[in-house]
Amino acid sequence: MDNKRAVPQKYKLLINVAKILGSAFLLIWATFGLDWVKFGRVLTEINLWYLLLTPVVYAMNNTFSALRWQVILKQWDIEPGTWRLWKIYLISSFWGNFLPSTIGGDGYRFLALRSLPNAGKTKIFSSLLLDRLYGYVALVIVHFMVVIFYWRGLQNSTFLVNVELAIFAAAILLGIVWLAAGRFLNSRNTETSSSGWLTRIVNKISEIFLLFKGQDWRISAWGLFYSALFVSTVAIAWQIYYLAAGVQVDWGIAFYAATLIGILGILPITLNGIGIMELCQVTILNWQGLPVEKAILAAFLTRIMLVILTLPGGLLYMLNGFKVSSD
Repeated sequence: MDNKRAVPQKYKLLINVAKILGSAFLLIWATFGLDWVKFGRVLTEINLWYLLLTPVVYAMNNTFSALRWQVILKQWDIEPGTWRLWKIYLISSFWGNFLPSTIGGDGYRFLALRSLPNAGKTKIFSSLLLDRLYGYVALVIVHFMVVIFYWRGLQNSTFLVNVELAIFAAAILLGIVWLAAGRFLNSRNTETSSSGWLTRIVNKISEIFLLFKGQDWRISAWGLFYSALFVSTVAIAWQIYYLAAGVQVDWGIAFYAATLIGILGILPITLNGIGIMELCQVTILNWQGLPVEKAILAAFLTRIMLVILTLPGGLLYMLNGFKVSSD
């Protein structure tokens, strides 16, 4: 029994080590050619006054996330209240930022709702999937809108063009897989009584699919609307970090950077996206003609502020644990 438990733990350890190495590799790539003397001078040019705006933007970001999740939950008569969801999201951001996995925050959200009436496991899990889905769909839509605007200029960066083509191909492929999976699950009118593990998984996926299928189109519309507002607040935050670092770019670049990093951040190749953001920042700002020192400063400011802004979530968790009140 202990040996069976040790095997998954061993694999988890190896995966985390691989992610740490992935982050280290991308950070070295991002900082390659960095002049540390110039970087030291750039550090003295930080305008900290801009950073005072970030808690307000972060609160707006958290609010739109909570409203999106609330819309999804309400259709299944799960009504924890906006304030309670806001606090759960705040704590989950801390989890997601400090645990070595992008699942950490979602894991906390799942457990935090288990005690509510009507909050079955399938419904909570489905709400988390839909919450993520709306967020990523809005992210991709906004990203491609920005890419269309900047496509001519992107031709000057072979790396970014290749990344965009890869994202487009992946989006098409995932769309085809989604439609094919939908047709297959739709054809399964009843659950199979077989006790095999694969059958149980397919039955559970079918159950989740039926919840998705029965969803009112207005819920999807509101979910995408709040997700678009969420993406906008992320881009505003990025522009604030740029201004604090003395980086002068237009708002469109902030939207491009925020959405590109958000899309690539789901790749399970680094520890919490560390390295992906830094490399993307350097590549994008170099494309805009800015030195690597400014790009690295903007990336580091973003990373540091993300840690600082999520610390209240950790404090709230220490005080409440999984029992977050609606007061």
